[in-house]
Amino acid sequence: MKPSDVKSLADLAHFDPQLCVIKLGSAVLTTGVGQLDMGVLERVAEFVSARLERGKYTLIVSSGAVASGIGAMGLASRPKGLPAKQALAAIGQTRLVASWGEAFAKYDRRVAQLLLTAKDFDDRRRYLNIRFTLEQLFEFGVVPIFNENDTVTVDELRFGDNDNLACLLAVKMMAESLIILSGVDGLYRSMPKRGEKPDIVEVVPEITPEIEAMAGTEVSSVGTGGMASKLAVARHASHVGIPTILASGKRPGILKDLFAGKGGGTLFLGKAGAHLSRRERFIAFNRISPRGRVFIDDGAVKALVVQKKSLLPAGVKRTEGDYARHDVIEVVAQDGHVLARGMTNYAAAEVEKILGRRTGEIEKILGARDYDEIIHRDNLVVIEE
Repeated sequence: MKPSDVKSLADLAHFDPQLCVIKLGSAVLTTGVGQLDMGVLERVAEFVSARLERGKYTLIVSSGAVASGIGAMGLASRPKGLPAKQALAAIGQTRLVASWGEAFAKYDRRVAQLLLTAKDFDDRRRYLNIRFTLEQLFEFGVVPIFNENDTVTVDELRFGDNDNLACLLAVKMMAESLIILSGVDGLYRSMPKRGEKPDIVEVVPEITPEIEAMAGTEVSSVGTGGMASKLAVARHASHVGIPTILASGKRPGILKDLFAGKGGGTLFLGKAGAHLSRRERFIAFNRISPRGRVFIDDGAVKALVVQKKSLLPAGVKRTEGDYARHDVIEVVAQDGHVLARGMTNYAAAEVEKILGRRTGEIEKILGARDYDEIIHRDNLVVIEE
């Protein structure tokens, strides 16, 4: 069964993705503040090891470094200062990976640690190095454990949270499913009261404003992600046809139940017919939040979508963000929806000067005309028509 054929939780019984990304949040991986839940790690290890026996591969995105550091240092809560968080990440990461190693050792499997920043996906050479490393790890039968490199990360290099890291890995490594194991059972229609059984949305064909309204703003005491973050990554994954599953990581046997078709979470459907090459995925999902945006008129929309042309200065109405040449930026239609992403030939300050102008005027305005277009067609990917 192909990812696009998965239309319900029951369909998962017939779906065995070749490559799957599983993300576990800090709230799932810990008991209380800072104590790792080995039961969770061992259940995931059992599931992933069984997949390896079938020749199927899994990327694990594991939060919990800071939370583990909190436990190691005996702190009562997550600190607010950045240096303290970075130090705790350094302390906790070794403990976290060692625990994953212990869990997988029961199934005679080894793990590998990969710590990334957003820059690793911005730079094509680094991205390729990640891809080639994974291919070799798969050949060795080793399980990759990913986390953000919190100790060296500054704001401009952050993913935001590990939901975004998991999404980027799923999209760029051509995964066929993304599973987010969280502290909630799925997407709630409304936040249940204490003792009340939650009303879970089982299938989300498309993320609409009504679906977005169901997302709360809660984050845990040990993590950074919330429901809005999970909806955002599910939308991005859907654009390339990847189904996303949100379920409770604390529920024993949840992974087995999901792929036995027994339900137990929310399924966000992948977009039917979506197919992007590796290069297109690198451009369209260079990072979850591009460095800037350009807003275009209706004529430019037609030129990009219907006529498959490049984006010229004449069609640009305004620009946002402080981006440099060759950064990936978003192209936004007048109604506000994101139409495309592409590598810009000109920096934000240059676009501000030439927007709305003819190509023949670029040299007079900027002193040189290095390119005729703001984004060349070969470096542009339409993601929503």
